[in-house]
Amino acid sequence: MTLVRYFGPRLDEDSAEPTPNALGSKGFGLEMMVRLGLPVPPGFTVTTALTAAVRARGGRLDATERAAITAAL
Repeated sequence: MTLVRYFGPRLDEDSAEPTPNALGSKGFGLEMMVRLGLPVPPGFTVTTALTAAVRARGGRLDATERAAITAAL
């Protein structure tokens, strides 16, 4: 499961095409603007899969999730 996805100068260009279902509407929109060459500050999106997993556990991040978000910051 992809936990975070970068956009901006550090755009993740993996084999999976971004979708609103995977990134949420805002994350998808930001990535599309970067791909179009529009000026977007660098950042990352927490994927909807990670959000769903955290919600299922009552809002608690596990160590791997916490590390991925901390590294992205």
